[in-house]
Amino acid sequence: LMAAILLVGAGVGVALGLTLGGSNGKGGSGVSQSTADENEALSGEDAVPPPQQDETVEGTPSPSPVVTASVPAPELTRPPTTRAPVAETSTTTTKAPVADISLTAEEKEQIALSILETAIPSSSYAALTSDPESVPNQALDWVLNRDAYPYDWAGLSSDPIDETAKTDLLQRYVLGGLFLGTGGDGWNGGRGWMTSDDVCTWWGIECGSEDVIQARANNGQGDDGDGEVWRKLQSDRTVTKIVLVDNALSGFLPEDLSALPSLTAIEMHENRLRGTIPSSIFELAELDTLFLDANRLEGEISPDIAKLTKLRRLTLNDNRFVGTIPTEIGQTTTLVMLWLFNNGELEGGIPTEFGNLVNLESLAIFNTKVTGRIPSEIGFLQSLKIFKVENNLLSGALPNTLYDLASLEVLGIAGNRNITGSLSPRLGRLTKLRELYISETSIGGSLPEQIGELTELSYLSVTGTELSGPLPATIGNLSNVQFLELGNNNFNGTLPSEMGGMTGLISVLLYGNRFTGALPSTIGGWTNVATVDMSKNLFSADSGLPTEIGLWTNCEVLAFHEAGIGSSIPSEIGGISALKVLDLSLNQLTGEMPVEVGNLNALETFNVEENRIEGPIPTQIGQLTGLTRLVMTKNFFNSAVPTEIGNLINLETLALNFNRLTGQIPDEITQLDGLTEAFLEINSFSGTIPANIGNMASLESFTAFRNKRGIRPGIGGPLPESLGRLSSLNWFDVAENSITGEIPIGLGDLAENMEYLYLNDNSLEGSVPSELGNLVDILELYLENNGLTGQVPEALCGEAGIRVDCTVSCPDGCCTNYNCTSTV
Repeated sequence: LMAAILLVGAGVGVALGLTLGGSNGKGGSGVSQSTADENEALSGEDAVPPPQQDETVEGTPSPSPVVTASVPAPELTRPPTTRAPVAETSTTTTKAPVADISLTAEEKEQIALSILETAIPSSSYAALTSDPESVPNQALDWVLNRDAYPYDWAGLSSDPIDETAKTDLLQRYVLGGLFLGTGGDGWNGGRGWMTSDDVCTWWGIECGSEDVIQARANNGQGDDGDGEVWRKLQSDRTVTKIVLVDNALSGFLPEDLSALPSLTAIEMHENRLRGTIPSSIFELAELDTLFLDANRLEGEISPDIAKLTKLRRLTLNDNRFVGTIPTEIGQTTTLVMLWLFNNGELEGGIPTEFGNLVNLESLAIFNTKVTGRIPSEIGFLQSLKIFKVENNLLSGALPNTLYDLASLEVLGIAGNRNITGSLSPRLGRLTKLRELYISETSIGGSLPEQIGELTELSYLSVTGTELSGPLPATIGNLSNVQFLELGNNNFNGTLPSEMGGMTGLISVLLYGNRFTGALPSTIGGWTNVATVDMSKNLFSADSGLPTEIGLWTNCEVLAFHEAGIGSSIPSEIGGISALKVLDLSLNQLTGEMPVEVGNLNALETFNVEENRIEGPIPTQIGQLTGLTRLVMTKNFFNSAVPTEIGNLINLETLALNFNRLTGQIPDEITQLDGLTEAFLEINSFSGTIPANIGNMASLESFTAFRNKRGIRPGIGGPLPESLGRLSSLNWFDVAENSITGEIPIGLGDLAENMEYLYLNDNSLEGSVPSELGNLVDILELYLENNGLTGQVPEALCGEAGIRVDCTVSCPDGCCTNYNCTSTV
């Protein structure tokens, strides 16, 4: 038999011109020892650190939120993986010495070929015997010529063949090919690989049954007393799991994995694998877990998945699969986990055959082009805990059977605009539901009062639907809800006082509805809340913010933009010490600004635009040193700007326009060297522009026009010479004031960014500086209604809109002239 094997093997080698002889002419491999070209490095991606010992993979991909929310939607959580990749050291399995027999390199080569011919797929064997550059050929070259492992050639040449020796050869060949074919030299973790160590000690490889794996992980501890587990630890070296998660694998999945028939788990998610899934993978009858998500795999999902009759966990999400979801998956009734999301070109419907997957616990098919209705057969999946089909092209009403899923914990149908109908009162049956996402659908009707029976609910996302009517009082029963997203609907009526019982709230988004009446004082019970947005509603102008909001000491975002609220800002607002964003704009707030706002030390954005707030700007505003945006536009503030404004060293936007502010623009404003926008127009400022305005190096826009109002003279004095240092300045408007003197020639130094310069309606005099000709990118230059003379530089003529008096000469067609007997 040995002679026959050698003869057959030799015949194959000769016939196909296979050259495995080394350069020394004494046998061995002469094939390339470098990784094949198909493992091309994919540039532009940073390496990531190797997995830590005994870590569990918490790969948690989720659909991109459809709704506008202050917090991201909770994510899918992968069940704990098999044990993390660990290179064993203290329990290295020692192989018993093998008999040394004298075989030539050619004889060993032919023995190996004979074994591989029946063990690996025919396509792989063809590449092995015909292409010296192929990965299979390189893998065999490593086995025969570079691997120092003590192969049992006596056992391999015996009749019958020694199965342990055969397993050793096949495992090292297959794993060597995996290393060479997926860019092993660039892996994040690869301890032990391609060394003479037992493969069971290689990073990410696990051997034997579960008790053996556990014993190996525990350094042999926990034996049953008779040494059975220890004996298995020493002898059971059959590879059962490959766990190479987030390990920078590139290239293609090897077909030869099918030569490891005892594999129960392949976990290669979060790598850079590409191409299609080899059909040979589906011959692994023991496979329980196949995690290939977050790679670059493509092609259609094979119906041969149905051959994996023991498969429990399958993740193909975050790849580039196309075509329809094969109905044959419905035959894999052992499945408990099926993730297909983030394959943007998947199409067709959700197979009705999925109703056969009675053990399924997690089904996630979001961010695809899947169409049609949610099949009623989903109701057969009584073990289902997670059902996420957001951001697809699904349509029609929800099947009533959906409400029969008593184990359901997460239900996500958001982002399917063509899903219609209403929420059934049977929703209350889903008593284990923790997360409900129905945002951006066309579901209408009212929110059923049975929503209050979902007491385990922690995330309720119902943004951008056709839901209407008042909120049911029973919503107050949801004390475990942390994220309440009801924005952009047609809800109306008053907020139920029972909502104060929702004490677990962290984020409340009620914007874009038609809520009316007063805010209930009971909402002061939301003591854990971090974000509250009730903008764009119709709350009563006769009532305002309840004083109880001062109890929200953890709140970071408080937004009531265009919410309809009135009355004065309660002083208790100063108790919200964590507040970063305060937006009370476009309301009907009255009274004076409470000095307690100075206690909001964490505040970054403060917006009270377009209200009816009056009185002085409190000096305590200067205590908000973290402020980047201060907007008080369109109110009735009627004092001088406090000099403490200079303490706001992080300020980028200052908007005090459209008020009744008086006095000098404080010199302290020039300390704000990070300020990019200053809007001071339409007030009653007097005095001069601060001489050191040139210190404001970041200034891009400065508007202080129309401060000359009635008998008030507005801003006077000359334009500061330091203006020429504002190299970032794009917009400068001080029109309609009482500014005197000449135009500083330094304005000609602002050529890099200056586009809009408005000096009209002042008392400027002298000649137009020729240096203004440097402003070749200017779009509008208004100098009319002054006492200027001279000439407009010809370099400015072109696309710019230039307006001057007739006392200033201008090239033909370059300007619009004012104060002439006729307009040119």
